[in-house]
Amino acid sequence: MLNENLKRLMNLFKKNEIIHWIDSGTLLGLYRDGELITGDKDVDISVLINYTNQENHILSFVKQCGYTDVRVRMKFGKIFKIKVFVYDDRTIDISFFFDSGKNFLISPQIDINQSHLLLRSSIVKKILISYLYRSKSIDYSKLLFLKLVYVGYWLAPKNLIQPDNLGELSGLTVPKNIDDYLTYRYGTWKEKVSKWSSKQQDGGLYFLDIL
Repeated sequence: MLNENLKRLMNLFKKNEIIHWIDSGTLLGLYRDGELITGDKDVDISVLINYTNQENHILSFVKQCGYTDVRVRMKFGKIFKIKVFVYDDRTIDISFFFDSGKNFLISPQIDINQSHLLLRSSIVKKILISYLYRSKSIDYSKLLFLKLVYVGYWLAPKNLIQPDNLGELSGLTVPKNIDDYLTYRYGTWKEKVSKWSSKQQDGGLYFLDIL
């Protein structure tokens, strides 16, 4: 299950009325199996950003909980993900969702442009991957301009993710109708899959510019 520091962070979110939920493979494992999925390398937490500068408040809460290896991912100066690296434990991925003004909450997802001419060199590709992985703070603006990376989006349907549609599972905040949400994301989610590709199989991930 989740360690004490992470539970403390969840409690800070609740205390400060930050709309959040356990998401993705973490939600799937806890709901289907009663435990985190073996081999899953991270804990997924999603947050709905609903006021100015909330991203920096969340970052301060993360540091209050004793986490030191905290890495920030930005797009045009706006934080969309916080990655927390914990020694000998799973990475914590905190993804920020924003109201699209349409039917979905959206969270940017960045991927490497494998077809870029520069990235045909394995050395250049390794350098870029190492930079993206290790950097404490990245704003993807220049990389997007150079087309070295491209942006996609996680989409969370508003009818499944809203303050009134959140419940609890073992004391953790989750979508109230977990079955519908997992079906949206994973299809036949009750069946365990040996090899999983979020890019190819996740029903909530779209790599096209919808904005």
